[in-house]
Amino acid sequence: MSSDKKRIDIENGEEELIQDYPGQEPDQPGSPEPQPEPENEDREESELEKPEAERDDHVDKLLRLRAEFENYRKRVQRESAEAQTRGRASLLAEFLPILDNLDRALNAAEHHEERKVLEGVQLTHSLFTDLLQKEGVKEIDPQGSVFDPELHEAVMAEPSDEEEGIVTRVFERGYMIENRVLRPARVVVSQGRSE
Repeated sequence: MSSDKKRIDIENGEEELIQDYPGQEPDQPGSPEPQPEPENEDREESELEKPEAERDDHVDKLLRLRAEFENYRKRVQRESAEAQTRGRASLLAEFLPILDNLDRALNAAEHHEERKVLEGVQLTHSLFTDLLQKEGVKEIDPQGSVFDPELHEAVMAEPSDEEEGIVTRVFERGYMIENRVLRPARVVVSQGRSE
């Protein structure tokens, strides 16, 4: 059974809970509050320090993980940019002989050597198509085939002896690399026979 008592402050109308402790006279104002034993205090401090230490450890691990991820992200971006630069440099280096041949053709054209100009342009065309084939680029040849909007771009439609939807002329060749269209072929499509 609790020996707690309430004291009412008559002037303020407030209630105050007073506890009786063994060896203390009840209702004696100014009685010293019992002091917790020092052993219990150390235990309580130790129990409070554990969650704080765990929290600090988790925060430290989280900060390290975030720093590692940030370093990884930056390294991947840097390596990706370097790989793109190497790929572009490698491809562009292969264009240089084509540029050299164009320079030779222009030089021959200035000296009115038409045969050399024609040979230079043919050689340049050959080098360029070889380079595209080496890189896996294939030409889309739609002449006489059914119009395919995935591979062809219709520039116009005109009446012809071909069935409707057949490609009758090619304005610009199309090109693919693997299964991806680099540029669709620009074509004229038949509307069928005119009546």
